[in-house]
Amino acid sequence: MKIKVFLPVVLIVFMVILWVYLLNANQEFFFYYREQQQLFIYDYSSFCDRYFSFGGLSLLLSQFLVQFFCLHWTGPIITAVLGGITTWLIWHSLYRLYPETRGVYFVPFCFMPVILQLNALSDFYYNYDGFVAFVLMIVSFALYTWITEQRTVLWRVIIGSLFSLILYFLAGPVAIPFSVSILFYDLLMKRKSAFWQIISVGLILITGFLCIHLGIIVNTRFAFTNDFYYEPLLKPRFGLLMSWIAFVILPPVLWITHLLRKLRTATWIIISSLLLIFDVGYSVYLLSSSKDSKFNVFFRLQRDVVIGNWNDILGEYDAIQDRRNYLLMNYVNLALSYKGKLIENLFSYHQQDPFSLIVGGNARRVPEVITLLSYIYYKIGNISAAQDKAFDSFACGHYGNPSMLKMLIKTNLIYRNYAVAEKYIFILEKTWYYRKWAIKQRCFLYNDKAVAHDRELGSKQRDLPRNDHFTMKDDPYEDLKDILQANSYNKVACNYTIAYLLLLKNKNQIDDFVQRYYRTPVLYHVPELFQQALVAFHENDLSFCLQHGVTKNTIRQYQIFKSLYIEARNAGQDPRSLLDADFSRSYWYYFLFNTF
Repeated sequence: MKIKVFLPVVLIVFMVILWVYLLNANQEFFFYYREQQQLFIYDYSSFCDRYFSFGGLSLLLSQFLVQFFCLHWTGPIITAVLGGITTWLIWHSLYRLYPETRGVYFVPFCFMPVILQLNALSDFYYNYDGFVAFVLMIVSFALYTWITEQRTVLWRVIIGSLFSLILYFLAGPVAIPFSVSILFYDLLMKRKSAFWQIISVGLILITGFLCIHLGIIVNTRFAFTNDFYYEPLLKPRFGLLMSWIAFVILPPVLWITHLLRKLRTATWIIISSLLLIFDVGYSVYLLSSSKDSKFNVFFRLQRDVVIGNWNDILGEYDAIQDRRNYLLMNYVNLALSYKGKLIENLFSYHQQDPFSLIVGGNARRVPEVITLLSYIYYKIGNISAAQDKAFDSFACGHYGNPSMLKMLIKTNLIYRNYAVAEKYIFILEKTWYYRKWAIKQRCFLYNDKAVAHDRELGSKQRDLPRNDHFTMKDDPYEDLKDILQANSYNKVACNYTIAYLLLLKNKNQIDDFVQRYYRTPVLYHVPELFQQALVAFHENDLSFCLQHGVTKNTIRQYQIFKSLYIEARNAGQDPRSLLDADFSRSYWYYFLFNTF
């Protein structure tokens, strides 16, 4: 008797611990990403606008939980515990069907719907409210099996229909597998006139079409499938529907096990043990499959940018095999800039062209890239561009972005747009995690002196251009020159300008920069890589190089490089085989062997 009571709990606790470990090891950054895609605001009007809608309860509960995912381990623990509770409710509810059989051995069957739901969360387009809606469906099913235990057929139909309707409006299309499962449950319980429970299924279908007709729901795709919990512009893979299917077929599976009730205990132990092993292996397989995906890599990088883990970004680069990626290099170069080593270590990494510094093209329209660009522009000192990208990133999300709202507060304080900054501070003050930071920003409101004397805001304020003009031009060099003209002591902008010119391989712009800024605070000392660029473009006019900060040692190094190159070419060898050891991090090596 004691085994029957405690064994299910022990098995569920074991699986919860396993899920916590797997989710943290493989989806930790997904949880943080989800937290960054919403603002849970403790405000009555916000609650009414956002949650008094179709499926609003699942959205409310999910966003309430997701706000805590900014804390390490919180996301995996909350998710795994909910999965464990859900498993227990499934088992306890279905155990009522045949309590006289060996129901204790049925526990491993109940893990499968939860495992499939946890795997669905590895798709970052699948919203967390889909998981919460699944939990609400199981809770509703457990309540139905308990409440209707001694009810008449009329009461069962009324309760089933009422539960289905309430669940449909509060949690969305999960009401469909719920209504089907209670129909199967009543049939397998051999309740009188059990087939009348099909009314609840028909009622949901009628209600769904009525909601479409009234404009409450867009179309049948969102009214009757789990597309409702997915990114609206995309269509989910069929595998995301498997958790619903797995739950619906559990009652028939239990009926089959009831037919085998005469099997010996030893046989049941073997069957359950094999199934439990399968559950563990399948959990490990599914929940580990997303660990090395390219999306997971960039979610890690995005998390590291938000919290300032620059060393982790550089470490992530070392772990990636395919490094010919502009986004990756944008993260790496931003990290190098924060560590003050952008120029010093520029060619220690796989630089391709100027897009390695600031990505261009259609990628600039992706919300995650827009967020990254906001951080890059802010670091450089292009405050207007940082503000523009922060607003785009904040607005294009369905429910806001806390890090971008912080960026909007800072940029508006820098521009002395105190009324706008106050509005954003007021919003952020109504959140749980960011409230203290928002309150601290109030000391800068309508206080020019406080902003000017702040180490961060004051330095960024000095980067503001003296005259109004268009920013984010086709040539970033013009924007960088405007920043340097406003603040010649902005070393970050200077380093990004030098890096941009080096990667561009444009002699005229390099000459313009060195002639304009040499012996000024911008370029009082010429970095070694920039010296190498000057020698490469002026090898027939070394006097120009010497007049603009190039040392004789750099010229000697160039002569060695050139002689080794000629020697290799004359010998019919690949010059890189001789030059790689000593010159792979030089500008000359990049200039000759990197084409774009």
